[in-house]
Amino acid sequence: MPESTLCPLHQEVLASEPAEILYGVYAIARDVEDARANLFPNSFLTIRGGGFYSPSYPKHQHVTCCRSCREAEKLWTALRDRPFSETF
Repeated sequence: MPESTLCPLHQEVLASEPAEILYGVYAIARDVEDARANLFPNSFLTIRGGGFYSPSYPKHQHVTCCRSCREAEKLWTALRDRPFSETF
Protein backbone atom coordinates (compact mmCIF):
# COMPACT_ATOMS: atom_id res chain seq x y z
CA MET A 1 0.00 0.00 0.00
CA PRO A 2 1.45 3.44 -0.88
CA GLU A 3 2.84 5.29 2.13
CA SER A 4 0.65 8.35 1.49
CA THR A 5 -2.47 6.31 2.27
CA LEU A 6 -1.31 5.45 5.80
CA CYS A 7 -1.15 7.60 8.90
CA PRO A 8 2.56 7.70 9.81
CA LEU A 9 1.69 7.78 13.51
CA HIS A 10 -0.95 5.02 13.68
CA GLN A 11 -0.08 3.03 10.52
CA GLU A 12 -3.80 3.12 9.75
CA VAL A 13 -5.37 3.51 6.33
CA LEU A 14 -6.61 7.07 5.84
CA ALA A 15 -10.34 7.54 5.22
CA SER A 16 -12.58 10.19 3.71
CA GLU A 17 -14.62 11.85 6.47
CA PRO A 18 -16.42 15.18 6.88
CA ALA A 19 -14.64 18.07 8.60
CA GLU A 20 -16.25 21.21 9.99
CA ILE A 21 -15.11 24.36 8.18
CA LEU A 22 -14.30 27.22 10.58
CA TYR A 23 -14.43 30.73 9.17
CA GLY A 24 -12.83 33.82 10.66
CA VAL A 25 -9.42 35.01 11.78
CA TYR A 26 -8.24 33.51 15.04
CA ALA A 27 -5.12 32.36 16.84
CA ILE A 28 -4.45 28.76 17.80
CA ALA A 29 -2.84 28.15 21.20
CA ARG A 30 0.71 26.75 21.12
CA ASP A 31 -0.28 23.59 23.04
CA VAL A 32 -2.99 22.88 20.45
CA GLU A 33 -0.52 23.33 17.57
CA ASP A 34 1.99 21.03 19.27
CA ALA A 35 -0.63 18.37 20.00
CA ARG A 36 -1.93 18.46 16.41
CA ALA A 37 1.58 18.01 15.06
CA ASN A 38 2.66 15.25 17.44
CA LEU A 39 -0.40 13.42 18.79
CA PHE A 40 -3.02 13.57 16.02
CA PRO A 41 -1.42 14.91 12.82
CA ASN A 42 -4.10 13.52 10.50
CA SER A 43 -7.24 14.30 12.47
CA PHE A 44 -8.68 17.23 10.54
CA LEU A 45 -11.87 17.43 12.63
CA THR A 46 -11.93 21.08 11.64
CA ILE A 47 -10.33 23.00 8.80
CA ARG A 48 -9.89 26.71 8.22
CA GLY A 49 -12.20 28.32 5.70
CA GLY A 50 -10.63 31.77 5.59
CA GLY A 51 -11.38 35.13 7.12
CA PHE A 52 -14.65 35.88 5.36
CA TYR A 53 -18.00 34.17 5.88
CA SER A 54 -21.37 34.09 4.23
CA PRO A 55 -24.34 31.89 5.18
CA SER A 56 -24.11 30.43 1.67
CA TYR A 57 -20.58 29.07 2.32
CA PRO A 58 -20.25 25.33 2.97
CA LYS A 59 -20.17 24.17 6.58
CA HIS A 60 -18.42 20.83 5.97
CA GLN A 61 -15.95 19.33 3.52
CA HIS A 62 -14.71 15.78 3.13
CA VAL A 63 -11.03 15.37 4.03
CA THR A 64 -8.59 12.47 4.08
CA CYS A 65 -7.96 11.66 7.73
CA CYS A 66 -6.98 9.01 10.26
CA ARG A 67 -9.81 7.79 12.47
CA SER A 68 -7.38 7.03 15.33
CA CYS A 69 -6.03 10.60 15.12
CA ARG A 70 -9.61 11.87 15.36
CA GLU A 71 -10.28 9.81 18.47
CA ALA A 72 -6.99 10.99 19.99
CA GLU A 73 -7.92 14.64 19.32
CA LYS A 74 -11.36 14.21 20.90
CA LEU A 75 -9.82 12.63 24.01
CA TRP A 76 -7.04 15.23 24.24
CA THR A 77 -9.55 18.07 23.86
CA ALA A 78 -11.85 16.61 26.53
CA LEU A 79 -8.95 16.25 28.98
CA ARG A 80 -7.57 19.72 28.15
CA ASP A 81 -10.94 21.36 28.74
CA ARG A 82 -11.46 19.75 32.17
CA PRO A 83 -10.52 21.62 35.33
CA PHE A 84 -7.09 20.58 36.63
CA SER A 85 -8.56 19.00 39.78
CA GLU A 86 -10.65 16.59 37.65
CA THR A 87 -7.74 15.55 35.44
CA PHE A 88 -5.82 13.60 38.11
